[in-house]
Amino acid sequence: MDAKLRRDALHEFLVAHRKRMQPHIVGLPARSRRGTPGLRREEVAALAGVSISWYTRLEQGNPIGISAEVVESLARVFRMSAAETTYFHLLAREQLPVQQPPLIYSVEPHIQQILDGFTLYPACVINPFWDVIAWNAAFCRVFGDYALRTGRERNSLWRMFTDPTWRTLIENWHIEAPKFAAIFRYATQSYGDESWFRAFIDDLRLCAPEFESWWQAQEVSFRHDERKVIAHPVVGRLALLPTTLEIVAADHLRIVVDVPLSEYNTADKLAALVAGQERSVPVID
Repeated sequence: MDAKLRRDALHEFLVAHRKRMQPHIVGLPARSRRGTPGLRREEVAALAGVSISWYTRLEQGNPIGISAEVVESLARVFRMSAAETTYFHLLAREQLPVQQPPLIYSVEPHIQQILDGFTLYPACVINPFWDVIAWNAAFCRVFGDYALRTGRERNSLWRMFTDPTWRTLIENWHIEAPKFAAIFRYATQSYGDESWFRAFIDDLRLCAPEFESWWQAQEVSFRHDERKVIAHPVVGRLALLPTTLEIVAADHLRIVVDVPLSEYNTADKLAALVAGQERSVPVID
């Protein structure tokens, strides 16, 4: 849609909703003589938490920026339906609203069967926010038991920067950690304007000074299939190649499988870890 036509449509849309909204519905006293049908602009602005001058410019169709949060706030004031709110996002921001990824912490039984079927390959399922929500035995033997972790402790980025054991588990942590942050920025680019995402990043900045520095560098990368070396405390170095598989029936979830490479006798070490016989395998670094 042409920019002017879109702003004109936004003007008409907001005016119609403002005039339609009855004051008592939003907790304002009814007045016998109101010069304006519905709500006044200053009332809308106060209810939405924005300035009257800013709201006036928005309603008049001036080209100003608007965040997803403000769109949602105004939608609540006007008691918009889901369809109306989506249309409002398109008019005001030229994009659909981005919803928080589903807070899922389990998978269907057949997905767990797939993970368990990898046997010697560490494998897990992650959501778009990089929470590890399912795993197999090999994954836990390499990266620790995720059944003992809760909330953000299961988030891959959070653990990378706040779990001190990962600084020794991930070889060349100071090289790999900023790469991890750059990949996370690319993978979560759709959520950058969302309040829940900013809260996560702000908390991580407070907890991990290195993350603050690397995040401010604005590095972006989409490579997540590069060889990594794990300095395992029991069997020594493991060379792994992460491989990501999509789950078509649940396109917001991914299976990540760490394929053992030939270096450091990795496959034999993984087999020994899963079997609980790691002491019988010679450590080859």
